Amino acid sequence: MVLLAYSGRAVALRLVTGLPKTSRDGIAQLASVLATLQRASVSYGTAAARGRPVGISNRSSMIGLSRRTYATRDEGPAATTKKARSTPKKGKTAAKAAPNKKKKAAPKKKKPAVKAKKVLTEEEKTKAEIKRLKAAALSEPKGLPRTAWSVLSAEMAQVSHSLQSTEASARYKALTPVELEHYNHLANQNKATTDEVRKKWIESFTPDQIREANNARRRLKRLLNRPQSYHLIKDERQPKRALSPYVHFYLSRVESGDLKHMSVGDRSRLVRDEWKGLTDAEKQQYIDRSATDASRYRRDFKAAFNRESTGGSRASSP
Repeated sequence: MVLLAYSGRAVALRLVTGLPKTSRDGIAQLASVLATLQRASVSYGTAAARGRPVGISNRSSMIGLSRRTYATRDEGPAATTKKARSTPKKGKTAAKAAPNKKKKAAPKKKKPAVKAKKVLTEEEKTKAEIKRLKAAALSEPKGLPRTAWSVLSAEMAQVSHSLQSTEASARYKALTPVELEHYNHLANQNKATTDEVRKKWIESFTPDQIREANNARRRLKRLLNRPQSYHLIKDERQPKRALSPYVHFYLSRVESGDLKHMSVGDRSRLVRDEWKGLTDAEKQQYIDRSATDASRYRRDFKAAFNRESTGGSRASSP
């Protein structure tokens, strides 16, 4: 009987320890084992009554041990979750941690050293201003010879590069009327060609650019003291400035013919004195002419430069 009880305990222990702890089938098998042990304890009741309770006691201990062992190993959903977390899913491989490579910082560009501005002298400032004005003044295209003398000189220069002006002068004086007419005809043709080329050159700029070029030329005349070096560009698109009341009076006196055969100086002094002797009523007609002329100038200025004019007339007194 003792041997049989010992064998039953051994079998029960193997069954209990071999059951899966996380499946429902394992729980059902455990219940079946316990029921079998219960029946075995009833069958061995007679042996217990004879004073040999060892087998039943041992079996009860074994049953309790089995339950404790099962409860200890199966800790519920937490253990299942922990185990599930530790086991990677099938079909997925653990991604290898990419090495944390630090990017090398780009070398900083060195800032160029700021050079101190050179302080220009007055002479250097004047040279810089002249250079700027020459660029704004525009360079006109070179024209062809426009007179019979210049045509003859250019023709003789092509034959002899060492031509002296005295030789050309002697040759020009010796021209026959037919030869002179020939050179005049060539000069007129050159003039027409030059005027056409010059007109196209002027029209290649805006009226505002021509106006700025003329302002630069006026400034260069004063700086270089060369009145004949920079003549003003004649552009028909430029609005004609309005005349002052005094200029209208001066022109009326010149047109009258009373100032013929007078020098410019004498004429100017005479007209100036006459203007100063006029009454306000006598001056009013010239003031009205000047106002009308100023209105015309403002209209022409806006049409040419697409902006309003800030002026309109010259000085109102001599």
